[in-house]
Amino acid sequence: MEMKNKIIEKIKSDYSGWAGGVNKEAIDVVESLIKNYDINIEDYETTEEFIEALEDEGYINEVVDNYVPIYNNDLYYWVKGNGHFVMEAMQEYGYEIKNIESFEKMIQLGYYYQLENLVKEVLWNDWIEDYNKQKIKH
Repeated sequence: MEMKNKIIEKIKSDYSGWAGGVNKEAIDVVESLIKNYDINIEDYETTEEFIEALEDEGYINEVVDNYVPIYNNDLYYWVKGNGHFVMEAMQEYGYEIKNIESFEKMIQLGYYYQLENLVKEVLWNDWIEDYNKQKIKH
């Protein structure tokens, strides 16, 4: 449990400038992945192994999906400044607009794409390795 708490503390410290919106949600997602899922971070020697386990179980997709807004007003507000993520998501996932419902789904996909990439950016640091180095020094 100490390792989880120390890593979460370090992440929050390193990303303290990420205030509000999707950036804050990315930190919340990472914290949830470390704290709330049936994978013990202490069982892994590298951060890469931990991330692979999270991906294999589908946990990253599950948690990110739970943070995507479901109300159109929230999505329309977000898309004003983030349309490029929608376009990137369409290219990444091969999505096509067919009607207004698919347009709204496309915006959700863009939000998901941005949040997933931010989560992976936070995760892809050597948190476990850094923790183990600090533990050895003490």
